[in-house]
Formats: sequence, structure tokens, C-alpha cells
Amino acid sequence: MGKVILAAAAYLVAVAVLSRGPLGAIRVLGPRLHQALDLVLVGALVASPLIVVLILGRSDLDTAGIIVAEALAVVLLRMAFRTRYVPAPVPAVAAAGTKAAPVEAEPPPPAPASAVSEDPPREAEPQRAPRPVPSTAWTLGVLAARARRRGAGSDRALGGGARRLGTALGRANRRRSG
Repeated sequence: MGKVILAAAAYLVAVAVLSRGPLGAIRVLGPRLHQALDLVLVGALVASPLIVVLILGRSDLDTAGIIVAEALAVVLLRMAFRTRYVPAPVPAVAAAGTKAAPVEAEPPPPAPASAVSEDPPREAEPQRAPRPVPSTAWTLGVLAARARRRGAGSDRALGGGARRLGTALGRANRRRSG
């Protein structure tokens, strides 16, 4: 079963190299195909014990290897469904290499006098920013905070680690958005 896990690792590296993401070197796989290939790997990991026994004819299965392969399948399945497989937005760039100025739309022409209603004009509701999806790091931080609250007073290392993780994530988010 160790060879199955090594094959899965090689498969993941190959998909990452061929994808259009930040690790992509060749960039031929789109986001949907990447997700489909991730799900194919999950299916192969789930079926790997049966493939080893039925197709390869080996009867000496490693129990720990099966447990690791199945756990890896569960983790990959969760990652495949939690990952947003969307291409990154391309910024608008002018020919000179600077950002293009936004184009303002012309105001609409005034309505004819006969079409004006007596109701006062409604103010447009402010657009709300979409609520961000919690990241894995955020979830781990929440779990670490809960564990610290429930734990004994000797868990200072856990609290300090959670605090450092939160600080690092906050700085990274500020750099990315700013």
C-alpha cells in the first residue's frame, strides 16, 4: 500500500504542474478538469485495497497503509469540495503598463414630465460585500481557541501558537488586500 500512496503523491504533483494555478508550470488543465481529476484520485484511493487484492492478486495487505489511503481519500474529498476552482481575475492594464482609469458611465437622460410619478425617489440600498468563506487556517484558529478555553492552565504553548498563527494570518491578509 506504500506504493499506492507514492503513486497518489506523484499524481497530485503532476496535476498541480499541469494546472492553471500558481504552481502550474505547463498550465493546460482548467479548474473544472482539475476538480474532476481530484475526484478521480479520491475514487482510486477508496478502491485501492480492492484493486490490490482483486487485480494484482496480493493477499498480504498492510492495514496501516489501508487506513492511511482511506484517510487521505477523505481529506482529498473534503479539499475538492471546499476549494473554489475559479480562475484568478485578470487586472485591467493599459498599453503603457499602468492600470487603466475606470470609465464612468453617462448619466441617464431625464424622464419626460408625463412619466414623473408623485412618489419620492427611493434611495439605492448599499451593496453589501460578500461574506468571506472561512479558510482552513481560520477554522484551525477557532478550534485552537476552543481547545485553549477548555484545556487546563498549562496549555500556554497552544495559546501562544494560536495567537502567533492569528497574527501571521492577519498580516498576510493585510498585505494581500492592501
